[in-house]
Amino acid sequence: MSIAKLVPAWLHGVGDYGAGIALIVVALIVGGTDKAVLTGVVLGAVLLAVSVVTRYPLGAWKLVPSPVHSAGDYLGALLLILAPFVLDFTDSDGGLAAFYIVVGAVVLLLSLVTDYQDPRITVGETTHDRQEPALDGAGRRPASVRSRAGR
Repeated sequence: MSIAKLVPAWLHGVGDYGAGIALIVVALIVGGTDKAVLTGVVLGAVLLAVSVVTRYPLGAWKLVPSPVHSAGDYLGALLLILAPFVLDFTDSDGGLAAFYIVVGAVVLLLSLVTDYQDPRITVGETTHDRQEPALDGAGRRPASVRSRAGR
């Protein structure tokens, strides 16, 4: 996962969303060959989608645990760095190629220094878990909740 815990998970989330949006927007604004533009749009969209479902403070649906997200970051960073060479658009789209390599390096570095053990995230926590009402003294749900469930 991380080699140092310097960046809190919420700030990592800000970086994820920022990188995802930047990849899409820059690719569409700068333009270029289909391969170059599609690389930014697809990898940016995947980064945003994974961020939305990650179990960290900025995840909307906390489904993906941090270790899985972290592995995805490493894979995404590798893809960003290698894509210009593998898809052969370093000469035709040098600006986008350089941008993807830099964003890939930043994603890699951010992942290496993120503290994924955010105290606001508990093991097994989901959005549904946090919305469950407390039990009364007899170990039952409050009467108002029981009456809604029986409808």
